[in-house]
Amino acid sequence: MIIKNVAIKGFRGALNRKELMLEQDFTVITGRNDAGKSTFLDALNIFFGNQKVSDSDFSRSLDGETAEEIYIEVSFCDLPQQVVFDSTSSTTFEDEYLLDEQGYLTIRYTYTSKGRLPKKSLLARHPVLKESSVPLLSMKNAALKKLVTQHQLSSVGIDMKSNVALRQALYKDLTLFEFQESYCLELENVEGGKGLFSKIERNFPAFHLFRAENVSDEGEKFVQDPVRAIVKEVLEQHVDSLDAVAQKVDDEITNALTAVSDDLAQLAPSLRTRFMPHDVRANWEKAYASVAFSDAQGVPLATRGSGMRRLALLSFFRVQAERVSKGIPVVYAIEEPEAFLHPDLQKEIWQALNDLALHEENQLIITSHSANLIEGTLCTQVRYLDDDGVHSVSPEKSDDEKADFVRHIEKSLGKFRDTDIDCFILVEGKNDITTLEKLLPAASDPELITFAGHFEKGRIKTLPIGGTGAVGLWQGRLDEFDKPVVFLRDADDDIPELLEAAEVQNGLKKKEVYTIKHSRREMENFLSLDVIIEVLSKKWNLPEHQLRDAMNMFGVTEDRMATCNVPDEMARSFLYCQLDGEQYEDDPEKVAKKSGSVKRILADAFAIGDQATEHALMSSNFGVLVREINKMLA
Repeated sequence: MIIKNVAIKGFRGALNRKELMLEQDFTVITGRNDAGKSTFLDALNIFFGNQKVSDSDFSRSLDGETAEEIYIEVSFCDLPQQVVFDSTSSTTFEDEYLLDEQGYLTIRYTYTSKGRLPKKSLLARHPVLKESSVPLLSMKNAALKKLVTQHQLSSVGIDMKSNVALRQALYKDLTLFEFQESYCLELENVEGGKGLFSKIERNFPAFHLFRAENVSDEGEKFVQDPVRAIVKEVLEQHVDSLDAVAQKVDDEITNALTAVSDDLAQLAPSLRTRFMPHDVRANWEKAYASVAFSDAQGVPLATRGSGMRRLALLSFFRVQAERVSKGIPVVYAIEEPEAFLHPDLQKEIWQALNDLALHEENQLIITSHSANLIEGTLCTQVRYLDDDGVHSVSPEKSDDEKADFVRHIEKSLGKFRDTDIDCFILVEGKNDITTLEKLLPAASDPELITFAGHFEKGRIKTLPIGGTGAVGLWQGRLDEFDKPVVFLRDADDDIPELLEAAEVQNGLKKKEVYTIKHSRREMENFLSLDVIIEVLSKKWNLPEHQLRDAMNMFGVTEDRMATCNVPDEMARSFLYCQLDGEQYEDDPEKVAKKSGSVKRILADAFAIGDQATEHALMSSNFGVLVREINKMLA
């Protein structure tokens, strides 16, 4: 399950309803201080942690009135295909009419001033019986059977003991019901409601919040929690030997006390007694309760700078999150990752978080005040908060609207400046940036090595613009830098050329915008077949010959490498290999999901330093761009 939307009302600064739409992989929340960025993260932390709220969490109006209730509402997409609501039958959220009008599973937790534990409910486009306005989910088995009989529905083939089966039989006759667009199905009014919600909650992603203020010493609970988890795991691996040590210590204590008893009997026979050890149990975890940390030079973490402590704590946070969340999706919510860090480290940590979001099971929500970092993020992934609410821009918006949105953020946070930059390269997405970052350090071609040096020195800046036609979004923003701007786009784009590669060969001029089209469909089409097979067969744990045969079947061959849709066809090849001889049926949804993963894996594959791949790139329009930028920066 993936978080799609969060809504709050009556919670802290959100006296009225506020909504925050999230991206499936990476969302950046920005705004001035006290705009409410942390409020959304804290609300999610309360929701997923089943925590209570305090009196101070209730919103107050300007005239001093306190909100009567708080609600935290979370909508999910990418739902499990099957769920078990009772002990006998599986069903789906869709079949039970538990989805809202957008197809999301929306859950609301409501808190009142009289009670700190939430009242849980589902908001859905849900049917209720016309005759009683009652939902079927609130009815017991006997009442459902009676309805089936009353409406003369055939009971042939129906498991009369299964509430799921009885409800589905009744839902077949929708004339019995009227639909309510946003019906609030409260847990206490649902038959077996507690069990129903506990089964829904088992499918929740793991949620982990890293707060901005976690920078104090290493003895604090935040950092000790993951360390204790590590200690506990290590101790469990040695439980037998530790028990043996504990028994030996216990025996020696007993022997020592016996000697004391014997000596007492000699000194005062009338007081003769036998001393025994009382409740001597080795508490190994307690022995390691206050582990302190020092670096290789023996400097305690507590005495290091705030930035170093914060990075260490962030590492502990990630270790703990991965440790407790194995096998289930993880939502990382991280406040101001740039806090206390040098600008170079800010960029490194930002890139690391972007890489973390590339994993299919991860969803990241970041808050930030840094325009320098946000400018490297797709504008469609940014949410800007102010007193008027949450502002965002969808991919369907025009370039002018996107540009206005970006300018508004820059005006609020301060514009990006970097006087060392001599050239901007606009690419279509983050995978293209990853490709360049992996390709250049491993390059052996002399021109690529020179190009990589310019990248390392910060003379070339890459920016993701999110697809074709968006050059205008950036052109106005970059004019003031008085530097050339090159849009490197895929060959599968259908928009007309703005300037051919030949124009670039005439020399790059300041304030000019150039467009170069790849000679092959996309960047991954430049990878050699051998590299693709090596990387993906290892990643998917498949024999190379099996993957190669599947690739041949789907047309990923040497003669089609320039034009075929490598991510899609490799996704199909993987799905085919999983069938183990069964008939393959194309599933566009599965292909699309796997294709995104393939793009990310193949972007990393450029780090191999394959000479055939380099030759293909340098023989293309990409090579033209590299050589001309090298000339300009020489």
